[in-house]
Amino acid sequence: MRRATSLRFRTVFLPLAATLMLAVVVGGCEHISLPFMSSQPSRTPPSPAVGKVEPQKPAVVPLSEVMAAPPEETPAVATSPDTNAAIAAGPARAALLLPLSGPSASIGEAMLNSAQMALFETADDTLVLQPYDTHGTPEGAAQAAATALEQGARIILGPVFSASVKAVAPKARAASVGVVSFSTDTTAAGEGVYLTGFLLRQQVQRVVQFARSRGLEKFAVLAPSTEYGRAVVTALRETVAAASGTVAHVEFYDPQAQEQTAPVRRLVARQPFDAVLLADKGARLKALASLLPYYDVDPQKVRLLGTQMWADTDFRGDQNLLGGWFATPSSPLQKPFADRYRALYGTAPPANSSLAYDAVALAANLARTPGGANFSREALTSEVGFSGIDGIFRLRPEGLAERGLAVMEVTADGPTEISPAPTTFEKPLY
Repeated sequence: MRRATSLRFRTVFLPLAATLMLAVVVGGCEHISLPFMSSQPSRTPPSPAVGKVEPQKPAVVPLSEVMAAPPEETPAVATSPDTNAAIAAGPARAALLLPLSGPSASIGEAMLNSAQMALFETADDTLVLQPYDTHGTPEGAAQAAATALEQGARIILGPVFSASVKAVAPKARAASVGVVSFSTDTTAAGEGVYLTGFLLRQQVQRVVQFARSRGLEKFAVLAPSTEYGRAVVTALRETVAAASGTVAHVEFYDPQAQEQTAPVRRLVARQPFDAVLLADKGARLKALASLLPYYDVDPQKVRLLGTQMWADTDFRGDQNLLGGWFATPSSPLQKPFADRYRALYGTAPPANSSLAYDAVALAANLARTPGGANFSREALTSEVGFSGIDGIFRLRPEGLAERGLAVMEVTADGPTEISPAPTTFEKPLY
């Protein structure tokens, strides 16, 4: 059985004199190259220049068995013939577009931290990573992409936000350069733009299909009257219909309201149903869960279901969510990644920062393709897929990421995996 290509590797220590280059561009400035020389990890989060990371050069799993297409030509968009020649002859350049300033700078910094970890843990001298500051705006992202392409980028990793992805896309397409973004907005995908974010529809599909396999047939949903809530309801209707189940009732609530008694009572009046999908997290999720048994929803007969948002909830001391099921990425690599991140930067990795790690690891793999770096559509959309920090994933030709998800059950000791994530794309995921 052919498994997804691993983006994790065996650790081999380099001699101190070994170097690995990180080219950095911030705010459209000329990039500088800094050698990787440190033998000790730093507990201080690095600036957008470079952080000190323990020198490791992992052994690499070849991708030759899944890379049939020839490498793409480097776009001739640099500023002079001499520069063009130097870029073409040197390592492949991957642009990393992140909000390193502005209101979303903390997100960008966390992703840059993860990206640097991946560079030093998975890459060799066939890849140069060039971070650019998008300032968290579409205009900044478009300018960053233009600068990156002028400086020889063969692939663009990022940006984070949907509007920025849409601003970058035309420039990347004109240069025949793929974009591996961190967005979840499906309207931004396609024509060489790929989303690596965790898609809501797949989360709903995973938990609902698991529930159907356990005999649950009638589903209800409590969702906020937001774009997210409406997307949850759409995904639920589609998934339940495909699984030959029934949506008994849909109830929306105002997420800004102080209490949600009225929508809960309206939902309860539509019993019977076998499961209720609660599309929320944290304190509001707990409040909704507490109202259901108060208004006579029997927790022994009705299963509570959730999306990946539940993973951000502290379940300690909460009795109303016990036995609830939710879908989320699960992989044995998640804890070691979090431990390494914490050791280097002094804090836990924020949600989704692993996306940047996997994107850089993916670029590092493709840069080592026999015959030269291959960032072609065929390489990016390998049917075999890849195995990253959050489990297996593959990029589909339409630009969406397909991921393997686990189902967790809330217990008194915390979430426990009751249906593991798949480890191969050989068979239908769920």
